[in-house]
Amino acid sequence: MPSNAVALWLAQLVVNATIWEIAAALVGVAAVGYAAWGALDNILDLRALRHDGQESGPLRIAASCLLVANILFTLGWLGYTHVALTAAYLPPRDDMATVALSEIAVMRLLYGVFGLLAQATLRWMRTRLRRLSRAEWEPFFGEAAAWKAKFHASQAELHRQRAEKHEIGQQATADMLRVGLLERILRQHDIVPPPRSLPKENDE
Repeated sequence: MPSNAVALWLAQLVVNATIWEIAAALVGVAAVGYAAWGALDNILDLRALRHDGQESGPLRIAASCLLVANILFTLGWLGYTHVALTAAYLPPRDDMATVALSEIAVMRLLYGVFGLLAQATLRWMRTRLRRLSRAEWEPFFGEAAAWKAKFHASQAELHRQRAEKHEIGQQATADMLRVGLLERILRQHDIVPPPRSLPKENDE
């Protein structure tokens, strides 16, 4: 029966494995579940953002990147758990001392613990950011609003300068037309108009 097979496998695991190997395997199993839960939570975040109409922006980017990270975490932890369970299931080796095997198991355990803590830190950061109030977010958005106002002010100044330049150009064209009309009238009355004087480039 399947239950008997599982019981036999657990019995062999307990007989062959050290406490460090069992701990490393348990950390791996817990990490797989933790990463999968994080990925599911990020999927729910993306659905909520889509429901709110936020198809882009910092929240969307953060949720998407965390989803990819948790999927990769899950795949990595599956590999770690496979190695940890295999090491726990295999019998002791005659060509290696028990102390050496224990040291390897401890290193594997520490690797799993630190990796799980790093992943938990990301989850903790996400939770704290989501719990911030509007007042706590206000400095960030206030700074963004200030830069936006500066950008709009610079754009307004640029448009003003372009409008002034366009107006000066139109005025110069009108003056040239007026001078040409006056010259034509003078020539019609047999009067030679005076030569036009151009402004000097280095006129002080």
